[in-house]
Amino acid sequence: CETNQTKRLQAEIAVQMIDAEFIPTDDLYAIATAGSELLMYDHHLDALQAVKTPVAIQCLCWNRASRVLCSGDRNGNLSIWICERSPTDILKRSWDLHDSPTVVIDCHDEVGTIAIGFLDGTVCVVHPVTGRKERVFNAGGSLNCLAISEHQNSIICGTGNVDPGVWTLGACVDSKPFPLQSRANPHVGPVVSVLCFSQSAQAISVDFSGVLKIWDLRTFTCLQTYQLRMRDPKVCWQCLAHSTVCNGIFFCDRKSVMCLNLLNEEEQHEKKGYVSHIAHSNLTGKILSTNINSLCLWETDEGQ
Repeated sequence: CETNQTKRLQAEIAVQMIDAEFIPTDDLYAIATAGSELLMYDHHLDALQAVKTPVAIQCLCWNRASRVLCSGDRNGNLSIWICERSPTDILKRSWDLHDSPTVVIDCHDEVGTIAIGFLDGTVCVVHPVTGRKERVFNAGGSLNCLAISEHQNSIICGTGNVDPGVWTLGACVDSKPFPLQSRANPHVGPVVSVLCFSQSAQAISVDFSGVLKIWDLRTFTCLQTYQLRMRDPKVCWQCLAHSTVCNGIFFCDRKSVMCLNLLNEEEQHEKKGYVSHIAHSNLTGKILSTNINSLCLWETDEGQ
């Protein structure tokens, strides 16, 4: 079972849209492949450059505060990359944080604090410059996802347990999370994706069965519940991305991309073959999705 999980992680493809001030808007994307490469794709020039990495990267996150790209690999290392046009010598620093494969990474947009989660449930809060561990805790099970809420200075984690948990981002002695629970239409399976809104103290969680819940992290109460239509009962919706332009939530289920409009609860589906990941640009509001050998840029005002 552990071997299968490791193989699954190695097969993942991570993608992140880069919004640096010194890079023209919507011009540069970073993609990490299972072949131990970090790719820089210039949309404006239609040019693709690659740099070999010692170990295959599992996840990427753009650190807006420090204007660097953060990555986690399958050996538990955190790396900081300087994002310039040429990938030559862009690796700035790297730290060995844990002996378990990296699952997910997120960054605080204001202060740059990095939260990195590992397969065994360990979560490290790391200083972006020194690499010092400011906090380490165990999420209480095999970790599927995490997201930082800047408004509440907290981390929401989704594990093999049914309910997601909220942890304090800063140094704290709390040994247990505050569970997000709902009596009406609760989660009935493991939470596979979480997302914190950038402009409010709200968060979204989606479980394996397609139950989507919107939470108020100030009161720890459920605001809305949706049941997403599952195209394949064996494949769940995941990889959340929120667009403030169309007020829509984007998902992928490895076969297609779906947009749920929160205003009219309308679902729009677009079949794209194998979809590995989606990413969101905070500056432009656009969505980027990847499959085996191509990138798709979404017009979020139309959901197409």
